[in-house]
Amino acid sequence: MRLATINACPQLQKGSPLLMEISRLGFRFLRPSTEDPLRVFPWGQIHSWAHDDQLFNFRFFDENKRSIVQHVVLLQHLNKLLGHIQLIIDQILEERKSQVISDEGFHRLLQQLQQQAGQDQMQLLATNAKHHYFMARQGRQLLEALASGFDKVEASVLLHGRLVDQNCFAHMLEALDSPADRDNVWHRIILARKAASHP
Repeated sequence: MRLATINACPQLQKGSPLLMEISRLGFRFLRPSTEDPLRVFPWGQIHSWAHDDQLFNFRFFDENKRSIVQHVVLLQHLNKLLGHIQLIIDQILEERKSQVISDEGFHRLLQQLQQQAGQDQMQLLATNAKHHYFMARQGRQLLEALASGFDKVEASVLLHGRLVDQNCFAHMLEALDSPADRDNVWHRIILARKAASHP
């Protein structure tokens, strides 16, 4: 779905008309004449959104600033946008919930994780992440079961795309040892996304 906007994001062309595309990947701002993408905002980095009259604003983790930045756009057909966003989110959540790990399966995984060490732990996590989605609170418990700070970073990157509630990823990251580790996780996630979008 594409809607016309009058952009108010300082990182883009302030005041210029743009197209805003909403899809299963997230938000994209496009140049109207050519539909060339100017900026991409994946769902996993969008923390929240709100609206007021024709203004639509959303909070996004900006890797360059290493912080959450708020963007505001003046948008035509705002109600259509909100309805489309809800439809996409409902579809994504339904698919992920259908593959979420059961309570019994999670407790079994957590016990196995606590009984193993090092590379065996990471292999166990990787195997389970191929077949299951997790809640962020479960992801945090898995991170807390790992002894190595390095493994916690690796596991955070691994689990990010396998969360039902990706908007709670920041809560999961609180299990990491330092802000530098959290920044490292975001940096690696963004690099992986960029690589995936340019085959």
